[in-house]
Amino acid sequence: MSEHEIVSSIGKAHHPTRAESKRYEGRRAGQAVTVTVDGSPLNPRFDLCNHSPTGFEWGYGGSGPAQLALALLADHLGNDQQAVEFHQEFKIKIVAALGHSGWTLTSEEIQRALVPTVDVLHDRPTSMNTHAVPVAVFRLGRIVATPTALAAL
Repeated sequence: MSEHEIVSSIGKAHHPTRAESKRYEGRRAGQAVTVTVDGSPLNPRFDLCNHSPTGFEWGYGGSGPAQLALALLADHLGNDQQAVEFHQEFKIKIVAALGHSGWTLTSEEIQRALVPTVDVLHDRPTSMNTHAVPVAVFRLGRIVATPTALAAL
């Protein structure tokens, strides 16, 4: 199975069409921050998890950025379970790196951050088993897999 086929078979993600492409913007005015999606306020999705009752933040790895990551993924993916599952990694990879004064993300940019790539590790025996153990772990933006695991797909 080729790397492309492996990536395609694991964790198919939402792919926005041009018609549903969105623009997410964050702006700062003094201490106040505003986050919009296509000009309307982004729902913070406190119903999924209340990381930060004071709202959104970005540019570091705290609770406000976690709330923003969750809200962005919930809106973009349209899948609450996936948003909850991947928002902490998305926070680290994307939200923590957003510029302090303001930023813009498109649906396409968010999707690119979610598309997995494959990293192949060497098969390693465990302490309880002398045979190589297949390992495949999906992480936001990456699939880490051993050759044995890839062959098993």
